[in-house]
Amino acid sequence: MIRRPPRSTLFPYTTLFRSVMLSKLKQHNASCRNLQEKLDQGAVAAAARNQSTISTVKAPNRQTFRCPYCGLQNLDTHGLLKHCNVNHQSHKGQVVCPICASMPWGNSKQKSGNFIYHLNFRHRFEYDFVVDYELDDASALEKALKESLEEQ
Repeated sequence: MIRRPPRSTLFPYTTLFRSVMLSKLKQHNASCRNLQEKLDQGAVAAAARNQSTISTVKAPNRQTFRCPYCGLQNLDTHGLLKHCNVNHQSHKGQVVCPICASMPWGNSKQKSGNFIYHLNFRHRFEYDFVVDYELDDASALEKALKESLEEQ
């Protein structure tokens, strides 16, 4: 059982190096300039940290794609596969695969001769589950070989 401290209990208030009655703490916090300044400084610092992280990270979007036939946007891999199989099964034009084009090894100018076949054969899964985008080819091969030897 958790007991509440009596309302007369003194609460150590480290900002001012003094104690405040627990019953008066909420009222004190609402009017305390020193506390508000510290909270504002913390919020500004947190916003600056977030802004620097946001501005330095320029990762390509590998989560959603645009249909190369009709331009429908915000389709994940499964959604693109389903959309193209339902709406564009008979389209024969050569198009660039938006999934492949977003990959580090992808070529944004290479067109697929049979995009629907390519989509169904190459993109039946989400790459995020099997690919570490931060590894170069040699490191990825080394990691795959190590993991395959550990499975035996």
